[in-house]
Amino acid sequence: FGNVRDFLKRYGIVQSADVDVPENYELTRGWQFIHGAFFQSISSALIVLNAVLVGYSASLSVQAALQNESEPGWLGVVEILFEVAFVCEILIRIGIEGIRLFFLGPEWKWNFFDLAL
Repeated sequence: FGNVRDFLKRYGIVQSADVDVPENYELTRGWQFIHGAFFQSISSALIVLNAVLVGYSASLSVQAALQNESEPGWLGVVEILFEVAFVCEILIRIGIEGIRLFFLGPEWKWNFFDLAL
């Protein structure tokens, strides 16, 4: 894509050079943080752990239903913790990229996908 400013101009999202995207935005600490290995690894680990929890939760739900018991209460708490973590991830990315780049920047498709989940 080149840099973010060029992307926004190329696709007609902005018309002039007075874009509120700083020059070399990709070199800022915030951008490097959210696109760096640490943040990406944490985000990926959350996704994998949540998938494991969903599978385990489904198994427990079936067992509980077959035995006419209720599901363990801790499952709901852990699910809420994952939801909070995912919301925090999105808020961090919006805070660093800004609303405009989050929804209209080069990674807009992934960002909408994350919001849909």
